[in-house]
Amino acid sequence: MKTEHYITVASLIVTIFLFYIGQQNQLKTLVKQIQTQTEENKVQHLYSFQNSFWQKQLELYVNTTTAAAELTQFELNSESYKKSRETFYTYFWGPMSIVEDTDVKEAMENFSSALRDYEENTSKKSLNHLKRQSYLLAKTCRSSSITRWELKDFKLEPDEN
Repeated sequence: MKTEHYITVASLIVTIFLFYIGQQNQLKTLVKQIQTQTEENKVQHLYSFQNSFWQKQLELYVNTTTAAAELTQFELNSESYKKSRETFYTYFWGPMSIVEDTDVKEAMENFSSALRDYEENTSKKSLNHLKRQSYLLAKTCRSSSITRWELKDFKLEPDEN
């Protein structure tokens, strides 16, 4: 009878040990699944942030270039001109500084310089220069967006000016 107890106890110990090993393997598998999900979540959150950022960037580019274009169309010192000027410089000193790349920053500064020149010396030549800088700002913003969105096959219209 003693031998039967030893066999039963030994069988119980082996069963418990095998159960323990099985649980350890399941735990390792579960940990790997959680780590994989965590990495996938990080990638998903990064993609979501980038997408939101780029959409906001495009929105700001459109708003800023619209204000710049309006400054080439409205009569100097009109209410519409003053409002567009205020809008442009609000973007210039604020939100655009968050999203602009170096090329857009340079184009913004060039437009701002042309705007000051136009306001100091109102002439057809300074207005044409302002219009050209507005156009270049818009093209630079467009190019920045195309690069940011990695639209390699996106065709730009040839420069007619």
